[in-house]
Amino acid sequence: MRVIESQARYWLGEYAEAERAAREALSSSDARIRLGALSGLFNGLGPQAKYDEVATLFRDLERPSSA
Repeated sequence: MRVIESQARYWLGEYAEAERAAREALSSSDARIRLGALSGLFNGLGPQAKYDEVATLFRDLERPSSA
């Protein structure tokens, strides 16, 4: 539900709230939900001009998984 909340808040222009909901959804154990949450997080961060955080997230994604 947090992914859907993040998307709705993004479309309402509530970017900080969209970011918060997406960050909460990242803790899910379902890979599809985490992917949606990550997308929502990028969407929420962009309009807030948090480009350093976006770059950090991309760098983290580029690293090989330890699993």
